[in-house]
Amino acid sequence: MNPTSSRYHFLYSENEKMADNAKGTGDDGPNARKRKATATFQFVENQKENGSNGDYDINGMDSSDHLRYLHFNLYVFPCILVKTATGKIVSLRVKGSDTIGSVKLKIQAQEHIPFDHQELLFNEKVLENINTLANLHIINGSTLILPDKSVELMEIFVYTFTGKTISLSVKPTDTIYHVKSMVEQEEDIPCEEQALVFNNEVLGDNGTLFDFKIITKSILMLMQRSRGFMHIYIKTFTGDTITLKVKPLDNIGSIKAKIKNETGIPSDEQELVYNGMVLHNNDTLADFHINKESTLTLMHLSKGIMMIFIETQDGNTRDLVVKPSDTIHTMKIKIFNDVGIRPCEQRLLWKGIPLSETATLADWHVPNESTLHLHLVQRGC
Repeated sequence: MNPTSSRYHFLYSENEKMADNAKGTGDDGPNARKRKATATFQFVENQKENGSNGDYDINGMDSSDHLRYLHFNLYVFPCILVKTATGKIVSLRVKGSDTIGSVKLKIQAQEHIPFDHQELLFNEKVLENINTLANLHIINGSTLILPDKSVELMEIFVYTFTGKTISLSVKPTDTIYHVKSMVEQEEDIPCEEQALVFNNEVLGDNGTLFDFKIITKSILMLMQRSRGFMHIYIKTFTGDTITLKVKPLDNIGSIKAKIKNETGIPSDEQELVYNGMVLHNNDTLADFHINKESTLTLMHLSKGIMMIFIETQDGNTRDLVVKPSDTIHTMKIKIFNDVGIRPCEQRLLWKGIPLSETATLADWHVPNESTLHLHLVQRGC
């Protein structure tokens, strides 16, 4: 028997003797009650003098001491008892005005059982959160039952660094590492290369979804955790493919410098394209979700003038001297100056695709000596 329970047993026995000695005026006589209360108060004061905070490991006592402690505690503080699904008995200090919801919060704080995983029973009835203990006639010493409540699955979404959104069926008690394992099964991304983000915070592996207040329909962001270098491929405009050793945080400007070292093509004459998008020098590979073994396309960007051809609907062809940086709107003005067709009446197509006015020839990857088709649009300008 541990020292706390041993000392407690002695004081409790002494308390019983005091009560027995009072039996001349009846078991419920005022003297007996007074002596019981006095002895109990003295027990608490003695414990506090020895540095105790009034809380004891009651589940570490043997069964007889356990019950004696619970009965003793009820003499001093207004308490209710909660019996959990594992058989553990929890003592809670409460007030009659406390709601069932507030009792569940006490259980959550003390036993780490999530609020929404609790269902409390009293006299075989399920208790509603809004009711108070007084309304339910739950008094000092009452015992509530906390059964094992089955946890329902909920749906959450993970937005990956590839731009894909996946749906996962999870439990609030699932850990972040378990969620990463599910992502690995879905996307073949190793757990150690994943960083899950929610509310701008990176989530630790050991925490649960409940810990991070992640509820049904929540969206988590999946970032790639760099493990060092990776290889990507560059397909050049000559048809060759080169391999580069890079890091996810390398920017596009540094990638162009690596290409220059490999091919001799000046950085300012390179245009890198990924997933149909022109990549800007200041952005990183991670910004564009470029992962290991991704392939980028290298286009040649001429800084000088070039010639393109405009073919009209009647079969005539016009030559225009342009720059790759010229916008499509600039092209239409050149055509207007040449043939008198107002820009608002023009539609330019390349490879059957209408070209937006604000984009440049470089944006559309229109090379030297390309042919654009001019269609007339009947509209008021």
